[in-house]
Amino acid sequence: MSLGGRGVSSTADNVILLRHVEVQARLDGAISVLKARGVDHLIELRRAVIGEHGFCVGPPFEDLRGVLTGIPVPEVARRARARRGKGRSPR
Repeated sequence: MSLGGRGVSSTADNVILLRHVEVQARLDGAISVLKARGVDHLIELRRAVIGEHGFCVGPPFEDLRGVLTGIPVPEVARRARARRGKGRSPR
């Protein structure tokens, strides 16, 4: 992922990614802290909602993989495909 412009990462103390992601044919908000200089921070992608009570950070996208790619895959389906692929000879 590019942070647009030269030297942005070296001059910014904190970089937060906010974006929309498609999950099950609807748009959800997502938030992630890409960089927080001098402090420990979580690196997980979490759900984010801007509603009538303001901005709310929700749980992580634990049930999905590949959310930022635009093609999220349910974790259960990914595991099932991996199990089916075991033991097969390469083509």
